[in-house]
Amino acid sequence: MKSKSGTREHMQCFVIYPKNQFNKDIKIIKTDNGKYFCWKDFYDKHGIMHQTSCNETLQQNSTFERKHQHVLKVTRSIMFQSNLPSAFWSFVVVHVVHLINCLPSPVIQNNCP
Repeated sequence: MKSKSGTREHMQCFVIYPKNQFNKDIKIIKTDNGKYFCWKDFYDKHGIMHQTSCNETLQQNSTFERKHQHVLKVTRSIMFQSNLPSAFWSFVVVHVVHLINCLPSPVIQNNCP
């Protein structure tokens, strides 16, 4: 994305992709307080709850940052260990997110989702 003005177009694709590919709906989207994410009609049309992070709360932003960092670190290590070319980066990221989501979580009493 070259500028923030393309956010709405990308958001539409982001919402439609899992519906078409996996027959799953997005239930909640959490964003910062940027005006380019305020699109109430679109969220209501698709039954999506839009949540925003609180201003000046590093706690909320750092949770996302840590998870994002974790995904990227695991992706880099898989890419390195398997000697895959960088063209496969997006496939490895999707695979890593799937693997992380399948791991037991203490939030749900160490069960797998």
